[in-house]
Amino acid sequence: MELDRSRTGRRNLLLASLPAKDFALLAPQLKDIVLEQGAVLQEQGERIDQVYFPHDGIVSLLAVMRQGDAIETATIGYEGAVGSFAGLGMRRAHTRAVVQVRGSASRIAASRFRKVAEESEPSAGSSCAMVRCC
Repeated sequence: MELDRSRTGRRNLLLASLPAKDFALLAPQLKDIVLEQGAVLQEQGERIDQVYFPHDGIVSLLAVMRQGDAIETATIGYEGAVGSFAGLGMRRAHTRAVVQVRGSASRIAASRFRKVAEESEPSAGSSCAMVRCC
């Protein structure tokens, strides 16, 4: 079954799949932003400060080698999140995240996201607990 993103008003599929109760915990903390092409959202090994839920555009996750070369390991679009490992308590990014295609996203401070993830009630299917694992 496909989610009707227009009905929920949430264009990111992870946000759209959250139960209303869990989304209500996140919503006051989310800020809509523009993702500019080339912007680095997180740097490998550095502190995760923000969690991004893209609504459109594409973000590449890159593994950076010791000599500085990088290889793309994943792409994130409206179906995912960048920095969501912060919900598991991880404080450092395991990849560099770079915006490849300009778009928009909702952003939340990682510290607030961790708190909301801890407060949400795990349930079968979608919940903030599910988002923590993405």
